[in-house]
Formats: sequence, structure tokens, C-alpha cells
Amino acid sequence: MKSSLGSKGRLALDMMLMTATVQANLDWSDEADLASKVRAATSVSPIVTAIFANSPLVNGRESSYLDFRYQVWRETDDARCGLLEQMLQPGWGIGGTSSGPSTSPCSSFATGANTGTPAVRPSAAG
Repeated sequence: MKSSLGSKGRLALDMMLMTATVQANLDWSDEADLASKVRAATSVSPIVTAIFANSPLVNGRESSYLDFRYQVWRETDDARCGLLEQMLQPGWGIGGTSSGPSTSPCSSFATGANTGTPAVRPSAAG
């Protein structure tokens, strides 16, 4: 794990050893509904982080951060972590924004095979 995470940021190994996350899966009816829900979730993410900030200690010592776990995510793999600011832009959708394609390597959106249900799948870059 050390060798694969070493190039992913100063605190990437801490991400695997000291943090946990919660994943939310939301149904959506069409691209506009998806964009609205992604924009809302992205917009409240810093607020939710602040509400649950409770990790000022690292290995029993003050870290100088109110929430060291959040700092860990800020210093882990910029290509896959953090707020995806393009999702806050008007016109963002599955194919990107009205001004160009999405550059996010985190995920791509697709329709589920045979069911017609929406699915989110990791991209090849991930």
C-alpha cells in the first residue's frame, strides 16, 4: 500500500489508515435532475465537513487543524479527491458543461446495462 499511495499525496497513506467516508447513492430521473442533485450535494459538502469536524489530534498531539481528517483528504490525489468545482457551474451535466467536456477523472455516468437504470461507473483514469 505504501508504494502505490506514495505518489498520491503527502497524506495519502494516512487517508487509508486514519479516515472513513460515507457514500450516498441518489436516484435521478433525467440529466437535469442529476445535475441538480450533484450541485446540491457538492454545495453542502464543506458545511457537512464543518459540522462533523472533530479530529484536532493526531497520534495524541495537537495537529493545528480543527479537522485533520479533512486535511488528509485535501492532500491526497488531487485527480480523485476534493470538490469537483465544475459540477457547480450552470449547464453541467453528464457530458460536461455547455462550455466544454468534463475533465474529472473521478467518474463517468452511464445507463445501467439492460435495465435502463442510471449507474455511475469509475472511469478508466481511476
